[in-house]
Amino acid sequence: MNIIIDEELSNSNNNDIISIIQPFENDSTPTILTPKSIINQTKQSSNEYSMDEHERRISLLIESLKLNQNKKKYKLYFHEPYFRGQTLRLSLENTIPEDHIILFKFLTTNTNNKVERYFVRPSAGKIVDSRETDIMIFLNQVPPQQTKDTLIIRWAAVQRNTEIETWLNNLPELTRRRWIDMLDEQWPNQVTIKLTKIKVEFV
Repeated sequence: MNIIIDEELSNSNNNDIISIIQPFENDSTPTILTPKSIINQTKQSSNEYSMDEHERRISLLIESLKLNQNKKKYKLYFHEPYFRGQTLRLSLENTIPEDHIILFKFLTTNTNNKVERYFVRPSAGKIVDSRETDIMIFLNQVPPQQTKDTLIIRWAAVQRNTEIETWLNNLPELTRRRWIDMLDEQWPNQVTIKLTKIKVEFV
């Protein structure tokens, strides 16, 4: 899964919908992203031995996961004047849709307040193709002072043409907020649940 963030736009003073796009670096946050550097490395190694298309994609996936061990901080910024309904946007992308389905669920660390500070839409779901999935983050409660929160994406990659994919495709749409929890309960030793953190700051 690729989180698309644009640092220039996220640091702007535009309080309208902001497209957040972040280029991949070797120290990026946990994502299933296939950077050009890996593709080039794979092309070079292919001269030494041959592999079929499926093996190549799996190799790219494994290499990208290795790179993701080094984390980079992602940040979103709300700029003054703050107001209820103020909106930011980021995008999620399935970079290997031929081999995997991405499940995701957003959580927040704003748990001490009775009123949720943010609404995230969609707050959970699955990504089955390569099209970007836009995520809207709405400010529901303006903080009394400048503060820092964290959005957490709980996500997993489900391999296609497996029993797990069949099970997933039969889950009711109304239960999508629980999909990834159900996945973890049903297939605890076959799917790895990952966490990606995005800092939210008021500046």
